Amino acid sequence: MSFVLRLVWERLDQGCGGLVVARVSVPATSANLGPGYDVISVALERPRLGVEVEPREEEGIELTVTGAFAAEVVRDTWLNSACRALRLLSSGLGLQRGWRVRIEAGIPVKKGLGSSAAEAVGALLAAHAAVGMRLDRREVVRVAALVEPGGHADNVAAAALGGFTVVFRRQEGFEVMKIRPPEQLGFVVVVPDVSKESTGSSRKVVPKSVTMEDHVLVTSRVAAMAVSLERGDLRRLFELVIFDPLVERARADAGLYGRYNWKELLGEKERLLRKYGVAMTISGAGPSRLLWYDLRKNWQEEGKRPIDEALNDLVWSLESKGHRVLEVIWTRPGRKGAELVSR
Repeated sequence: MSFVLRLVWERLDQGCGGLVVARVSVPATSANLGPGYDVISVALERPRLGVEVEPREEEGIELTVTGAFAAEVVRDTWLNSACRALRLLSSGLGLQRGWRVRIEAGIPVKKGLGSSAAEAVGALLAAHAAVGMRLDRREVVRVAALVEPGGHADNVAAAALGGFTVVFRRQEGFEVMKIRPPEQLGFVVVVPDVSKESTGSSRKVVPKSVTMEDHVLVTSRVAAMAVSLERGDLRRLFELVIFDPLVERARADAGLYGRYNWKELLGEKERLLRKYGVAMTISGAGPSRLLWYDLRKNWQEEGKRPIDEALNDLVWSLESKGHRVLEVIWTRPGRKGAELVSR
């Protein structure tokens, strides 16, 4: 048990008198960026999700959900990500206390935008704020990752820290590095009506082994992506990020992104980059698409910019495959992660 967690235990052990309600706002995230499966992710300025936590004397968790996507949020407190994160916290500290949790669901659910990661991160930060303690953000990432399928940390890292994050494995776990987003990078999130069972089920189609040729190809592209991000070289970044020969290929051919196979998806990516200078990646486990564009090259009147033409092209393509577009979200990389709104 870390020193920070011991302090929290000592504070809570005195009872709930004087403890307050804390509310945290958490950004949506996009992970598995291009070839960076389980490695590179980014926080988005919008949409966001709110989590409010209040300690209570009684054991157990009471959950309330509101917001635009409330109907799709898991209500079972043994399965909900925020509640699971709080149970891990309580279990690790040996607490005989409970929590009252309220989630304002502002992030589309099961659309590859990190809604479950946002719930877990928000719950952990709000819980510590509610008892008057601070928890290191990297500790939040480590605990919240335990809630995610396969223990992957990319979404929770971006949600907690903001910006672009790189997760790298160590023998004893993982570490996270943060990259400041390029100033001129813009995003458009396109959410189609493609449904998926869960992120966990999407992970089942990921290849269990790769050839040495593919290993070198992916490693080289991810390394070059990181350098391009640091340099703010958007032209090179866009060329690199659209191609993933492993995970996106497997998931596309399994039909997880809609009525597209890999050849069709890659053709669409190449067309958007060639015609409009816009890169496209699948957000997380999908099905949402993330369009990357350079603000410096999109200075024209709204509706006449290359990004507008690229968006129309993508919407037409989805509709031609029989899909409806549910949401179009104009956003940018979020420089900050989860933020305490009130205490």
